[in-house]
Amino acid sequence: MTLPTPILVLHDLGVPDAGRPWRDALADASWNGPVLAPDLPGHGSTPVRDGGSYEHSDSLLSIIPLYAELDPDLPSPIVVGVGLHGWAAQVLALAGRASGVVLVDGLGGP
Repeated sequence: MTLPTPILVLHDLGVPDAGRPWRDALADASWNGPVLAPDLPGHGSTPVRDGGSYEHSDSLLSIIPLYAELDPDLPSPIVVGVGLHGWAAQVLALAGRASGVVLVDGLGGP
C-alpha cells in the first residue's frame, strides 16, 4: 500500500489568516494525505520572534521541527511556498527534505 504524500504549505507574509485558508482549501479538495499549514512567526496564532524583526531564515527555522511530527514512514512532503516563503521551500527541496515543490506568486527572497 502506498502511503499518501504530506503537503507542507508555507504561506506568504502579511497574511492575517496565515495557514488556515490553505488547510481549508486542501480539505475541500479532499486531499487524502496529511496537511501541515502552520502559522509562521508573526502570523495567525504564532507570535513574532524575539526582537521583532523578520528574516528569510525565520520561517525556515520554524518549519524544521514540524518534520518531527510527520510519520517517518510517509514520503517527504510536497512543499508549497507562497510569495516570500518560496525561498524556504526551495531550500528544503535542495536539502532533500521535499518530494516536490510548488511555488506560488513569486519567489521573494534576496
